[in-house]
Amino acid sequence: MDTIPSIYPVLLSDVVSSMFGGLGLFMFGAFTYMSVTTKEEDRTFRFGVFATLANILSFSSTLAGFFQTLGYRICHIISILIFSLGFLHVIFFVPEPKSIQKPSKMKFGSDNPVFENSELPSFTNKMRKPIDDAVSEEEEEASSKACDIKLVVDPFKVINRKRDLRYVHFLIILLIIVSWCVGAPANGEGEYDYWIVQNQLKWDEVTYSVYVGLFTTIFGIFGTFLASTVLSKMLKINDSLIGLTAAITTIISRLLFAFARNDTTYYIGGAFSLFESVRALVVKSISSSLVEPEEIARLFSLMTLLDCVGGFFIPPLYGYIYYSTKDTFPGAVYIMSQIFYVFVTVSFIVTYILLKKIKKSKNEIEIKNDLFEQTRF
Repeated sequence: MDTIPSIYPVLLSDVVSSMFGGLGLFMFGAFTYMSVTTKEEDRTFRFGVFATLANILSFSSTLAGFFQTLGYRICHIISILIFSLGFLHVIFFVPEPKSIQKPSKMKFGSDNPVFENSELPSFTNKMRKPIDDAVSEEEEEASSKACDIKLVVDPFKVINRKRDLRYVHFLIILLIIVSWCVGAPANGEGEYDYWIVQNQLKWDEVTYSVYVGLFTTIFGIFGTFLASTVLSKMLKINDSLIGLTAAITTIISRLLFAFARNDTTYYIGGAFSLFESVRALVVKSISSSLVEPEEIARLFSLMTLLDCVGGFFIPPLYGYIYYSTKDTFPGAVYIMSQIFYVFVTVSFIVTYILLKKIKKSKNEIEIKNDLFEQTRF
């Protein structure tokens, strides 16, 4: 037959993909893997390179006319081949991260290091199981609990766990909220961007596709590359300051979008959006450095879960605002987003201050431990 009923792509592409996580699960796994296998000081750079390559691939949207000539069936066959190559690449060329051996933490004044036998021959402790056996038992336990419904609440343990250093627990919760506030407006604005410019600037599909497919993509790639490579990797600028810069420029861009009455103003607003995607990268980089390595997956899964929950009510909220103001002030949607963006901006300032205090506390503890080690014998 020449055509396939529309029910098949709906079921196979949307429903089945959503049942197994879809793009959200892929992004979650990618960022978790990069966090575990990358040093803290290089995570923003690694995340930025990943985001830059992802933005470059979005240029394929400009080839819509070419894909249309290929036909429905050929396009899906090409997609199957691409996904299959990606699957095989992950299986055979992406190594499993090595299990991270956490260094033994000594709480100053609570443990007596005199009883440590690090310089003596190691003896088997009957009360403790060998590491290999423990690892194998952990793998068996993980396999048996793969379908355990209790794992649904497992990510929330990240926010319940007590932290040794002051401010860390508060900062983790704050960054989780910031992550949601970064993604929520995107879920709302994306549904109505075209309708706004059509109503406000009288754009058609071609004009809007050129703006999205070329202009915003080029500036997005440039901004992500500039932030991750130049600002973070070369100049070693604090991640919080990079996030603060991205948050401020995003606020400016939305104000220009809201009050734009000509194409030039709207394009200037798009230019100010060059760091927009950097905010999420910075949040993931900072938050992953505040938790233990085995908690990174839980942290990112919690962020992903909250993003999915926001998808239930954020788009309807933005829809109500748009349809209520489309005849008087179509850009009101962007003003609504400022509530989230202002909170994100203030949060990056708070994060910068608290990270300074946390670093100071770490240095003080390390100095105390060094002095204690020097005078222990």
